[in-house]
Amino acid sequence: MPGLIRLKQPGLSPVQLTNDTTQTLIYRNPNARITWDGIETYKRCIFRNWIPGEEYTEVLTFKNLSGKNVTFTYEVPKTQYFQTIYPRRLTLSQGVTFSLPIQFSPLEKIAYIDELVVYINQTPRRIALAGLLPQYRLSLEPKELDFGYCAIQDIQIRSFKLRNTGDLETSIEWHTSEPFSIEPRDCILPVGGMQAFTCSFQPQWALIYVGTASCIYGNQSVCELRLHGVGKFPHVIVRSDDGAMNENTGNTLICFGDMPINGLLKRELILINQSTFRVPFRIESLPGVAKFDSAFRFGKTEGIIEAGKRQTIPVKFQPKTCEQYYRDFFNVSTQQGNLVTAVVECSGKAMGNIIKINYQKITFGQVLANSKTSRIIEIYNSQAGSSARFQIYTSADSPFHFAIENGTLIGDGSKLSIIITFTPQYPMGYYKIVPILIEHQSPILLELIGTCHSDTGKPPVLNDRFISNFKQQVSRHLALYPFEILGDYLKRGRLVLDGHGSIMETEDTSLINDIKFIKDEHDYIIPPLSNPLKENYLYWFSNEDNTRFEYVTLSETSFIFDQCSLDSTSEWQQSLTITNLTRGKLTFVWFTADSSVFSISPIEAEILPLKSTAFRVIFRPTVVDTFYTKHFEGYVFYKNQRDFTLVPDYGVMAPVQLDLNCVGNTLRVNHEILPICQFDRDVLIFPPIGDQTSIYQTLTLTNNGTTPIIYRFLSSNDEQTPANYFTFKPSRGYVKPGDYTIIIVRYKPIQTNGNNEIYQERIIVRLNERDKFDKVLNVFATQEKARLLIPNDGHIHALTTCIGLSSETRLQLKSLTRSQLEFNWTLDHNISSIRVEPMNGYFKPYEEKDFTITYKPKDEGKISMPAKLNCWVGDRTKQGAEIYHITIHASTRDGYLRASELHRDMGPIALGTSATYDLYITNGGDCLLRYRIYTKQTVLENKRKDNDYSMESEEVSILEFISNPNGLGEVDGKAKICVPCRIHPFSRSYYQIELSYELLDDNNQRLSDHQHHLCTLTVHGVYPHLAFMDILGTQQSAPLSKNLLSKAFNIAKINTLLAKEPTADELTYAINSPREDICSTKVNKYRKTKLENGAPSPLPPLEQPEAIIFNFNAAPINSAPSEVHLLLENCSDLDTTWSFLFPKDLQCELEYWARTGDFTEDELNEMKLQDNKIFSINPKKGTLKKGSNVTITITYKHIFAGQHTLPAIFKVGRGRQIMLNLVGISVEPGERYVQFYSTIHHLLPVELGAQGAPVQQYELWNGGTVPIHFQVDMSQLEQISSSNYGFWVLDCLTPEGTIVPNKSFVTQWVFNPLEAREYVFNIKIDLENCDPALITFTGHGFDKRDVDSDVSKSLVDNNEMTKQLNLDDRLASLTIDRINFGNLPLFTKRRHITFLKNRSNKDSISFIWHVTNPEQVRHIRIQPVRGKIQPRQSLPIKVTFMAIEAPAFHDIDLVCEIYNETTLEQYNLDLKRWETNIQKKWESFEISDDEYKECLRSGTLDDNEKQQSSTVQTQFHQGSTLQMCKTLPPVLVNYELDESNVDRTRRLRANAKRQENTRPQMPIPELLHLAFTARTLVYNEYLDLCPDTSELQKFFVDTCLGGDYGSKTSKRRSKKNEYDPLMSDEDNDEEVELTTNNNSRITVNEEEADLLRNTLSDLLRNLLSDRVFADTLPDMIAETIPYFSQLKYTQTPRNIEQQRRSQESHLLKDYQTNPDEVPMHLHDRSLASSSTDREHLAINRSELIPKAKITKRIPSTPSSMSEFDQQNLDDNEHLKNNPNITALTEDVLENTLWNILQEAYHSEFSLTARPRLIALPPKRQSSSLTRANLQGSSNQFIFPSPPLILTESFD
Repeated sequence: MPGLIRLKQPGLSPVQLTNDTTQTLIYRNPNARITWDGIETYKRCIFRNWIPGEEYTEVLTFKNLSGKNVTFTYEVPKTQYFQTIYPRRLTLSQGVTFSLPIQFSPLEKIAYIDELVVYINQTPRRIALAGLLPQYRLSLEPKELDFGYCAIQDIQIRSFKLRNTGDLETSIEWHTSEPFSIEPRDCILPVGGMQAFTCSFQPQWALIYVGTASCIYGNQSVCELRLHGVGKFPHVIVRSDDGAMNENTGNTLICFGDMPINGLLKRELILINQSTFRVPFRIESLPGVAKFDSAFRFGKTEGIIEAGKRQTIPVKFQPKTCEQYYRDFFNVSTQQGNLVTAVVECSGKAMGNIIKINYQKITFGQVLANSKTSRIIEIYNSQAGSSARFQIYTSADSPFHFAIENGTLIGDGSKLSIIITFTPQYPMGYYKIVPILIEHQSPILLELIGTCHSDTGKPPVLNDRFISNFKQQVSRHLALYPFEILGDYLKRGRLVLDGHGSIMETEDTSLINDIKFIKDEHDYIIPPLSNPLKENYLYWFSNEDNTRFEYVTLSETSFIFDQCSLDSTSEWQQSLTITNLTRGKLTFVWFTADSSVFSISPIEAEILPLKSTAFRVIFRPTVVDTFYTKHFEGYVFYKNQRDFTLVPDYGVMAPVQLDLNCVGNTLRVNHEILPICQFDRDVLIFPPIGDQTSIYQTLTLTNNGTTPIIYRFLSSNDEQTPANYFTFKPSRGYVKPGDYTIIIVRYKPIQTNGNNEIYQERIIVRLNERDKFDKVLNVFATQEKARLLIPNDGHIHALTTCIGLSSETRLQLKSLTRSQLEFNWTLDHNISSIRVEPMNGYFKPYEEKDFTITYKPKDEGKISMPAKLNCWVGDRTKQGAEIYHITIHASTRDGYLRASELHRDMGPIALGTSATYDLYITNGGDCLLRYRIYTKQTVLENKRKDNDYSMESEEVSILEFISNPNGLGEVDGKAKICVPCRIHPFSRSYYQIELSYELLDDNNQRLSDHQHHLCTLTVHGVYPHLAFMDILGTQQSAPLSKNLLSKAFNIAKINTLLAKEPTADELTYAINSPREDICSTKVNKYRKTKLENGAPSPLPPLEQPEAIIFNFNAAPINSAPSEVHLLLENCSDLDTTWSFLFPKDLQCELEYWARTGDFTEDELNEMKLQDNKIFSINPKKGTLKKGSNVTITITYKHIFAGQHTLPAIFKVGRGRQIMLNLVGISVEPGERYVQFYSTIHHLLPVELGAQGAPVQQYELWNGGTVPIHFQVDMSQLEQISSSNYGFWVLDCLTPEGTIVPNKSFVTQWVFNPLEAREYVFNIKIDLENCDPALITFTGHGFDKRDVDSDVSKSLVDNNEMTKQLNLDDRLASLTIDRINFGNLPLFTKRRHITFLKNRSNKDSISFIWHVTNPEQVRHIRIQPVRGKIQPRQSLPIKVTFMAIEAPAFHDIDLVCEIYNETTLEQYNLDLKRWETNIQKKWESFEISDDEYKECLRSGTLDDNEKQQSSTVQTQFHQGSTLQMCKTLPPVLVNYELDESNVDRTRRLRANAKRQENTRPQMPIPELLHLAFTARTLVYNEYLDLCPDTSELQKFFVDTCLGGDYGSKTSKRRSKKNEYDPLMSDEDNDEEVELTTNNNSRITVNEEEADLLRNTLSDLLRNLLSDRVFADTLPDMIAETIPYFSQLKYTQTPRNIEQQRRSQESHLLKDYQTNPDEVPMHLHDRSLASSSTDREHLAINRSELIPKAKITKRIPSTPSSMSEFDQQNLDDNEHLKNNPNITALTEDVLENTLWNILQEAYHSEFSLTARPRLIALPPKRQSSSLTRANLQGSSNQFIFPSPPLILTESFD
């Protein structure tokens, strides 16, 4: 091609391609397009079907589809077989297409491959170039088949397609492995052809199947198809519609119950597929059950249940036989396999009809010939829901005539009355048994008795006694003899009379040998019968079986006159022969009507003994083509019965009634009568029976035509004889038009060859004697043998048993027959130790019966006993029983018991309750053991002091056995049983219970006298113990310290009561029991109400003498409620319930007659408090697990003025019951009120002769709204002093003061006892404009020589609260909020660190510390005082306590105000905005007259009227007298409901404008309390208290702290100019000199020291806050030394220095004795300033002369160099001993350690890391800088003045 270039690269050769490479190269088609940077082209260029030596060209197109120009270039292919035009750089505009030809020049028949590199926007892209040979290639769609989940043995089918994308036709052959298969397996696939295949997946196991189907095609190439499938067991739930299930077997039960025959019941079987895949199912009956014999039909026997779906299958019960119990089993299994999912057990019973008559026997008595007498019987159907037809089998010519011979009875209890008329003609006795045939029921036999007398004969009158004797003689085979013969035998003694007058044989059976030959082998059937269901059937067939007693025999019982043509003759005759079987002469009488077509001759005849007589039956028809029938009834009796005077009583014989049926027709040849009739069923099915057993069914033939029909039953094999197995009676007969007849069919098997035989007979019913009208009746019957399923091939192993015991082994046998089986065991009598129960009984169809094999050995060893189990179906015969041989094996061994735990600690158990313990006992032997467990109880420790109670508790066992109180039981061999025990301790003691056992025999008698140890139990009896661990106040109670709240709520007292043991009365009632008679009495008692009649209280004396008071702090009315949070903790090891009960919770509603109608004042007050919810508790009740706690919030609302008291009960479940009084006070605005939480204050005990009596505190709280001045009556203290020899036993250091509203004032008292006794002081405190208060102070003095008292115990009350209460909604929390410093000597410090944590997740907080009592600021230092904490961060807080001044008990409360920085910033913004608005209002003004605008808008007033009205209104208000009256309040109307949108907008704007004019409220800070407790002692007293010298190493005595405790312990009543004897004259002279000489020492008093301290503090603080000074400091350091730096201080001579030292030591003595001089730095009362001044502590101390003496240095001239060095050495020694220097060293060390701890806390370094030898460079940004910035920036925050705490501590 022109323009093509060829790149010569001889080193490159054609590439040999593999099959994988060629599979990826396809024809260039539109599907292979690709877009690169907006250029559309092809991914590859393929050449196919080429010939070597020729050239082929393909064109590649590049189209710009982007919206901009694209630069384009390319490179030529590398091989010489692919060529293109010379490359050039192109710019493709939008939509432009560039075509590039590619020429392929092959030389050999091999595959070629190359690539074309294209640069689009300088980005390389590669296009594949290839020349491929013709090849085989297939394409699978899809390439992978996932069958998902599939039920095992089910089939899942998926289809896929295989396309031939190659160049050659190929053959296909698939190779797969199970459980996958592909159809068709092989085929031929042309080029471009496609074949569909189906792949089936049939898993056999529940596994994950991963397979590959290999397709062999072409030249043995392989194409693989990946196959995945999971076989899973199906989960199908099979249940009935009522959900019934057999608990033993787990079969699904469908019980139909009892149902009448030919009925139909429907139930439903529900199949639920719980699997995630479809499940095919199949319902099959058990093998061996004939389908025709099943009464259960399923509407669907197979199908598929989709995943998660259900199918409902109807089940029908339609029995075919009556009085039959049906029970069949059906397997619900998978359709393809034998995986049984469930077994469905269907059961039901077909109930036959229950027709009854009211009389079984009717006696007509004596009746004259040709006269009538009647009787009435009632026949009724007692079964509801079924109807039955009946037929009375009698003759129309019978002397007993029935008014109704057939009918239908509906099953609703309907009755039918039938009249029986007795019309005798012949003088004789009449006895007839009339069968009443009933559908699906055995016949009912009705006995009719009557006697006829005439002039010719008077036979004996038959009665019940004669009939009973006659039946006895029939059963004894004596009725065949007349009474003459019997009388002769009776006279000769061969026969005797029994007690009823009947004749019986003697014991000698040879007396009547001449009658033996006539005895039949069968016993006679004698009615009435005991079992009508069975025996009445036998009586009905007694003629066929020769079991009915008769005097004579008939040669024929029925005659047929067939095809009697009237053309030849009009009379036909047949002969009947009757034979006498008796030894007497008989008289035979036939009863027939004269007009009958049939007649018999002669009608009456006498038959001699053992002779025969012939009769003729004559048929005289009159109509052609007609059917005739006749039922003759005859009676035969002894001729000697004609006269009753000749017959003795034992010789009265009843007559015997005989029946003769005759049927005839006059059908001509080729003439017929069409029968129209039907049977009630075409198929007759008999239930399965055994050998030699008969079973019966009823069959009803109904004539639906208008002509009579005759029928006859024939066999299918021999049409002339009936079947051998099946008997029909009547086998032939006549049915009137519209009438029916009931036929009874009997099945009696003859022999059995196999286990189960099915008999099927095709019975032909010949109708109207024409074969063309034959009907076929199919009769089925099943004969079964007894079959049982015996496990283990008949080898039964009894349980191993010990001697003296007996074991019971359960043997389960299953019947495999559908009939009832009877069984009987035969055992070896030589082995008496084994017996089987039950020995005999019955198996129901398919029943699983349990047998018990009892083995009671007498000797050790093994035995084997053979046994036989005989079972049969129906009546037992010699040939019908099946014998199963069973061998029972047994052995005897010894056994022992052991417990699973040898020792068990039951832990604590609440008294009054019980705990259960499961004692697991294991039998180590192989045999069953009987045992008795004994308990031995020991009380290890009894916490009660009642010895009688202890002895009683030791005697009564606290352990009892639940299942068996006697401790008896049994355990099988190698088994473990659980013996549940109940443990209920009686006292707070530690119990130890030892359990032992002994073995028993079957009679519970011990086998040996030895008891074996089993295990040991330990029990601790306890009571539930709750305690209040912490208390916290919020809202109005927030300012109160925890110590004050604890005293107000008497926490220590209530905890003491809760720790006591509850009384019996408290344990009697639970929390929720209605105890109005007890609780209300207690509540009324604590209301201080008295009984009017003075009757004693029904309650026993209480341990709680008075109610615990929960006293809320007083507050102004309508202020925020007072909330107190209590932390209630369960201190015991029991789960405990608790509840707070108010009076309403304890009262019950009274009856109307018990209501008085009036409420007391206390009741009205309680109703008011409870209805308005003044006091509320949340939660009021709950349950606490052991060791857990709950926060209880008690709220008091200040909405009513005055004091409010509400009684309540705190009830602990099965524990204490504490009476409470909730007390709250609300004061009016401007009212003065000082709240005393307790008028009795207990001073801490003080040792006699103490060097410094400790200062103690008593706190007063101002609950009013105005300050109150108080003053202690000091005259009482002076009286106390005078009564104690002028010694101040009790002194008040703060005799007067002012209490700020909503604040407390701490008064200080000094108790210094003289005697070791209890002191009681009544001190009056006068209050301003209030009634004085009388406070009782109690104190106790003790002598340490007599009483071992630890001073630290005085601080126990403050340390009881070990748990800290933290509310969830608090911003911050302290890790420790109570610190006890313990005992400290004076002039020491104690430090502690706590952490302040920000609990907020998003808000920063700022904090600042305050002290509640300004006097206490001298003892506490806290660092940092203020700061800021980021969210979820914490900050360490260092607290330092300084033991200065006088010895005292210190109780200090610090308050930390927490501000939310987010809220504070918003407040500052709102405040700034408000100030800006106020400033704008001051600078500008606005005229606004809304009322005038409204009036102008309404048009009601003009300007003049408005002015006049305003003038008149002004005058009215100024001069009216109505302004003195109080107007009614306005009627408030909620216009917001009816306002429009415009009005609503205006109202909202007005509210917004009103809010803009209101100053923003400062956010209320959150308060945290930090309490400190400590006691300071004089050094000598501390040494006496703590003899351990190691404790002294923990303290550093800093004498620079100083402090004058003398001023605290002595009265400040001396004047300022009073002479101090402790000061020397020299000192006085020096003080005078200091006033005149500048070089002299200056002495200052306390006021001057305060002034000097405050001045210096302000000066230093101002310097630190001055930025100019701070900026100048660096310049001052870098400043050059001025000229005066050359000036030197002259050194002091040695004698002057020694004099100065002596003066300082003298001054130290003065400090310790002079009470008027205090150090200046001890009076810093501000926590905020203390941290600032601490930085300049060294400067202050260097400027101050020790012990508040300021000495001015005296200049002197320098000495020699040696003297100067010696002086330096002396100065260094002086510095080491200087207390200021040692104190400064301690401060430096303290700050160093504090800095180290802070750096470690901020993770700047690790305290536990290994030391490094090479120092690391400093971090770029240390967190210390951040901390410094945080602390520095925190100082710039503007904190408002605290609203709740005194502000004297702020700078």
